[in-house]
Amino acid sequence: MGDPQSQRPTSVQKLLFWAILGGLSVFFAEIVIGSSPFAFFDAWGLLVVYPLYLLHLLVFARIAFWRGPPRFPTLFFAGVLFGLYEAYMTKQVWNPDWNANAIRVGGVAVLETIVLSLWWHPLMAFLVPLLVAETALCRSRHVARALPQSLRRWLFGRRAGVVLFVLAILVGLLFSSAHTTRPSPVHILVSVVGSAGVLLGLVWLWRRATRGRRMALPDLLPTNREMVLVCVCLGLQYVGLGIALRPDALPGLGPQALVWLLYGAFIAGLWLSLRRPQPASALEVRDPPDRFSWGLWTALVGVIAVTAVGARLVLGLGTWAFLIANLVVGVPIAVATLVLCVRDVLKRLPAGSPATRAPEAG
Repeated sequence: MGDPQSQRPTSVQKLLFWAILGGLSVFFAEIVIGSSPFAFFDAWGLLVVYPLYLLHLLVFARIAFWRGPPRFPTLFFAGVLFGLYEAYMTKQVWNPDWNANAIRVGGVAVLETIVLSLWWHPLMAFLVPLLVAETALCRSRHVARALPQSLRRWLFGRRAGVVLFVLAILVGLLFSSAHTTRPSPVHILVSVVGSAGVLLGLVWLWRRATRGRRMALPDLLPTNREMVLVCVCLGLQYVGLGIALRPDALPGLGPQALVWLLYGAFIAGLWLSLRRPQPASALEVRDPPDRFSWGLWTALVGVIAVTAVGARLVLGLGTWAFLIANLVVGVPIAVATLVLCVRDVLKRLPAGSPATRAPEAG
């Protein structure tokens, strides 16, 4: 018999893993900022929000892994294309419903587009869910390897436990400052604990289905045949939401043409990044633990809940804190990351470097 770790996942195992990926994307991108605080429990969340994030994540994760383990610019450009759904699906790129006085250039809301498409979705809807799912549930470390070396050391070094709890506190502050639709501390607590309970329940089912066996992330992503179905479903959602959701906010051809240019530029960036060789950097990430740590994740959920409720009761944080954080922290990081990734894909390769790289074993 072969190594059990090399066995391919069953359909049930893949579906459960996809459900966890989609849930993590919804949790970090929508629930923590109050856009859909009960996305796992109400009809809008289950029928629209959850499929939207799940399908986008599966499509762009599969593309990012198309030629083997991804590089950081590959993940970034894929995440930006993910975030551009805020154009034709929600129309927020042109007419953000949360800022009537948005600064526009050519009909495109500048700051909102940077925050949504260059910062929030590449990080919280794409990179973070992939990193968390692979680190906690898989035996591979491809997403961690793709991170910049300094960030990799910070997240997976000797003080990783401290870093996790600091990040949990920051997530709790997000809950407190951006939870606009349900401002009550009780609602925040229910949203945190209830949503985390759903995710941990999915992890429990995953553990039962895999019997503790860890698989590589690439093996759990859609195959070519499965990608056809996933892309068809995503395309249908684009058409459906594009027609049904805020049709009056769709602008004329001029502002739309600017978004087409954005799509073209980031598709080009993704394509160029996929063609570049994987850097031969040492993996400075500890091996995965033997089992999923229920105690650790329960403690992190508790820290998030206590921080969120405490900050609302004591600090009285409002959406102003969230907006300032995005402008002061998010926008500069987004612009700097974009510049670094563009420089990376346009940099001349050394003589003799391969234009493509061979896929790496799980």
